[in-house]
Order: sequence, then structure tokens, then C-alpha cells
Amino acid sequence: MRQDSLASTITLWLAILAMMSTSGLVADDDQTFVDGRTGLMWTKYDSQENSSHNFAEGDCGYWRTGGHTDWRLPTIEELEQMYDPDNVSSIWADWEIHTVDGIELSTPFVWSATMEDEGNAWTLDFRTKERRLRPVERSTNLRTICVREPE
Repeated sequence: MRQDSLASTITLWLAILAMMSTSGLVADDDQTFVDGRTGLMWTKYDSQENSSHNFAEGDCGYWRTGGHTDWRLPTIEELEQMYDPDNVSSIWADWEIHTVDGIELSTPFVWSATMEDEGNAWTLDFRTKERRLRPVERSTNLRTICVREPE
């Protein structure tokens, strides 16, 4: 009887691990997520404030989330990996925001580190996964989410 209980427990844990690896994201703490597909660690929440591109870059440099000091702005391609059309993570002005489970944005518009030229950077619209080129000094409804490399 005891072996059956142990086998059931092991089976349950294997199922849980399989689900975590399938979704790709694993909670690291209450502030961050680790993307199991890439190994990148993400801040769970955005900056909650409007920011220009320059402020966004500096903001990541100052974050100490998860006890780490090496946060940076994600590239546009990294942001696109966090878009999930099948998951509505929040609502903004009657629009659905689509992120992978665990990432929470206060608006759908997020800065990337990817520059087009000296005055323009790419943002991602998490309503539609549309890339949008924005002047670096613009700040209306644009948020910062940070990422760091795996250890």
C-alpha cells in the first residue's frame, strides 16, 4: 500500500514538472519569471509608469528585482516571445493584453532595446503583437519590462 502512495506522489510530481516545462515559464519568486525555453529571467510586472526610451534603459539598470543587478531592456524579438495570443493577462481600456501566463502589464505598449536609428526605437503592442516604431522621447502609455541573462 505504501509503495502505491509513493508511486502516485512521484507520478503527480512528474506531471507537474511536465506542465511547467511545457508552458516554459517557471515562477522564480513573486517578482520574476524564468522562461524555460530561453533561460531568460523576466520581471513579472512592468514599470507602472510612462517612460521615454532613455528612462526605460536607465530604469532597468537600477532595478534590483530578484536580488539581481544586471537587468536590461529586452530586444524586440525577446518581447515577441512573451506574447501569447491565447492568454489574456489583463485588460486596458477595453483592450485585451496578451502575454504569457505570469507577466502582467499595465498597458499593452512596451519599449524594446532595439533601435531603428538614433531617434527611434521599437515597441511591442501586446494587444496584437504589432511592432511599432516610436520616437525615443515619447512616453505616453509606454512601459518598461526588464530581462536578464541566465546564470
